[in-house]
Amino acid sequence: KRIYKLEQLRASYRKKFVSERDKKRLEAVADYLIGTPITSIAALQKGMKLRSYRTAQRYVDKLLSFGIVREVTGKGRNRVYFADELLKVIEGRG
Repeated sequence: KRIYKLEQLRASYRKKFVSERDKKRLEAVADYLIGTPITSIAALQKGMKLRSYRTAQRYVDKLLSFGIVREVTGKGRNRVYFADELLKVIEGRG
């Protein structure tokens, strides 16, 4: 049941990325979040082997704009992001 819900979420994220220039990379970032629904920009950069922190930050900014992640620390540095919908499904609450 959880796998089915995760697949539905993944499909809904892909629909959001349809008109994005970097849609394939955003899809890969969304897939990364399925395995790591709590992350930081540095962790995303390392986990996806992105060349720069700035690139990872750009992807996180797009995910924020789509409502896929939210920033939870309120800090200017070392921010942490939660993918709430994914967390709910993984924890069995969604």
